[in-house]
Amino acid sequence: MSKPKATMSFKESRKVILDQMTSKAKGKVQNKEIRFCNEDVPQFLRNLDDFESKSRKTSVIVK
Repeated sequence: MSKPKATMSFKESRKVILDQMTSKAKGKVQNKEIRFCNEDVPQFLRNLDDFESKSRKTSVIVK
């Protein structure tokens, strides 16, 4: 079985959905910006850099 192919690109699909939502809002569209602070990814990347730099400094002797 082959997978069905998309008839619209992501941008086209997004525009159609936005147009539908705008028409249902009867012209009363509000833009909202939601800000949040998420330090998980930057902290993970810092920890990963530390781990990689320390692991390169460590040598293991196998006999």
